[in-house]
Amino acid sequence: MAAPFKSVVMRPLTGPMDSRSNPEDCPPLSFRFKLNMEVDSSDRLARGYGWDRLLHDAPRYVNQDSHDQGDCYDPAQTREPITFLSEFTRTDQARKLYRGTRSRLAFLNESDGQWTTIARGFGGGAVTDTQIRWSAGQSVDTLIFTNGIDKPQSHVIGVSPAACGMNSVAEVADLNTLKVTQARLATQFSGCVFLLGVTQDGRFYPSRVRWSGVNKPLTWVPGLDTVAGFQDLPYTETILGAIEVQSNLVIFTDKSIYRCYVNGNTFGFTRAYTEPVSKDRCLVYPDTLVTDGSNCWYAGRDGFYQWNLYVQQPERPDWLWRSSNLVFDNIDKTCCRGPVGQYWPEKKSVLWSWPKSGGECQPYRTIHANIRSQTAHIIDHGFTAFASFRSDAQMTIGDLLDTCTVDLRTFCAQLGDKRLIEFCQECNARQIIVGASSQDWCLKELGNSFHRDTCTNSATGTGSLGPHGVYQPFVGEYRSDGYFSIIRGMFPLGNMDREKQINDFLLNAKQDFLLGPINYWRLRIGISYEARDPNPEGNVLAFAYPGDDIAEAYVSEFVTDGGYCEVLWHRQSDREIHCVDMDTEAQYLLNNTRPSKGRNWPLFEQGRFLYYEITTISKDQFGQVVPPVGASFIASRVQVQARVMQV
Repeated sequence: MAAPFKSVVMRPLTGPMDSRSNPEDCPPLSFRFKLNMEVDSSDRLARGYGWDRLLHDAPRYVNQDSHDQGDCYDPAQTREPITFLSEFTRTDQARKLYRGTRSRLAFLNESDGQWTTIARGFGGGAVTDTQIRWSAGQSVDTLIFTNGIDKPQSHVIGVSPAACGMNSVAEVADLNTLKVTQARLATQFSGCVFLLGVTQDGRFYPSRVRWSGVNKPLTWVPGLDTVAGFQDLPYTETILGAIEVQSNLVIFTDKSIYRCYVNGNTFGFTRAYTEPVSKDRCLVYPDTLVTDGSNCWYAGRDGFYQWNLYVQQPERPDWLWRSSNLVFDNIDKTCCRGPVGQYWPEKKSVLWSWPKSGGECQPYRTIHANIRSQTAHIIDHGFTAFASFRSDAQMTIGDLLDTCTVDLRTFCAQLGDKRLIEFCQECNARQIIVGASSQDWCLKELGNSFHRDTCTNSATGTGSLGPHGVYQPFVGEYRSDGYFSIIRGMFPLGNMDREKQINDFLLNAKQDFLLGPINYWRLRIGISYEARDPNPEGNVLAFAYPGDDIAEAYVSEFVTDGGYCEVLWHRQSDREIHCVDMDTEAQYLLNNTRPSKGRNWPLFEQGRFLYYEITTISKDQFGQVVPPVGASFIASRVQVQARVMQV
């Protein structure tokens, strides 16, 4: 005789994503897989945001997302993936966003949404190369750029070239005097610019650190009136990364971690951690190194690590380790500069994009690691660079003068009735996370909407020269793409030696009343006799079998034919995603009714191990499943009626 049915409640839905453990060893409230989901600011499971093109709410802009990389010198300039993004602030508090590709550097003019090329003709290598990456160190209003190939270049923030086709970067005389011809990395600390991994006098010093004078970024020759100097770390080590944390410059080599600190009139260096033999816990992928202000986070050889100044050695957080196999089982280990990372302050999260083996070093997926909630999610999209950016859209008088291309009358007309005080207002402090898409090579503003802006003509459009030689970028054409969201896991029913029955499934979720396209939840219940991984082997994104109603364009990525020793999935009926309370409060009172609709799936399934999978979908005019646009929701509880069968 069977036991009576009892409610099994899963909440809160903020447990870790555990795709690594044996299925029966996963924590009770964990997920086996989460795609395009996130934990919101109130610690609730929610559909993950998509992205818009950068500064999409500025309609007067034409090319702020960098879909057109041409300029007045070469309107049909070959596009390259963006591999460097960074915001720099001048001493007058004006901010500029810089982008770098293999061969060029440029900054964004927010007065008109156009990019100014400041450097061209660098880098060498293939057009699609993502392994050649710029870095920069700042002191006062000067930047020192380096890419590990060319001579370091100086540039004053926001200064345009003197004429079309010219550069506004220059070699550094002192570095030429010292015969420094290359540096792997540039950064800044305590008013000085640092160059790390230096080639000097024809010899490569992989562990050498050089620094400029304080607030003197062009002074590098040591002397009595400057702190400029250098330090060689152990010659058997190679510097891979450096980042400022809590008034220290932390330097990561392939074997150790060093702390650089102010020591009187110079800098001191001390080793904080080392593992010279196995190199365990050491940085492997340089561009994954980020900080949340207190901790460093980075990708090592086998997982993601956390380290700060107060621990003896880097730690591999268990919650992140449980999901990191989705990254490290297919990462292209030959693309050491392919994986990239960014800390997202608003969400207390880290984003890491990585390339798959055979993918030409182009990142194809991203892991979104929520530090506050200690859970991770996968995003089925890759980015070649990230930046944290505070828009500074107000036009300066200098910007305004740059727009005056004819005469004083034109300038006066553009000035209109503006007052000088209007150029001195508080700037927009909204922090934007910018990602450079690996698909259309355009800049995206992450976390604003439930669609993905894609530029459809970025590879084919060509700008032109307008009056007076002013470059006119081509107008980008955009498509709002949808995306699937998936949660998948095992029901925590225990009694693994017994058959179980379930007869009802309830999803408690909140969403607004929507007037847009109809989207759906698709529920599948999985069954196995032995504990199995509910993630389809070889294709973790798959949520359908051949012959299901998936549109042809998405079959290759989201359909699996199953196989031996895998979970058997049974599809349930689809449920519309909308607010279940279809009437207003006044309508309920007028009709003498009450909210009585729920969101449950009556069903009957039996097995020793039972699994669930919920996917957000949409349907086209032919009734075929396509990725949904919109479909926002917040889920607070999953509940199932279950009972254990007697022997």
